[in-house]
Amino acid sequence: MDDSLSKPPMRRKKSDKAKENAKRGNHSSKHVRQYEALIAHKKK
Repeated sequence: MDDSLSKPPMRRKKSDKAKENAKRGNHSSKHVRQYEALIAHKKK
């Protein structure tokens, strides 16, 4: 009984993380480009 009750919350957490990752992915792409640009400037 405990296992069956504990599984749904885990699935919800995974779906929430997936949504957060999707949102972060859109923002992170810009951040990664800016970060790479900063590294390039520092190396130069």
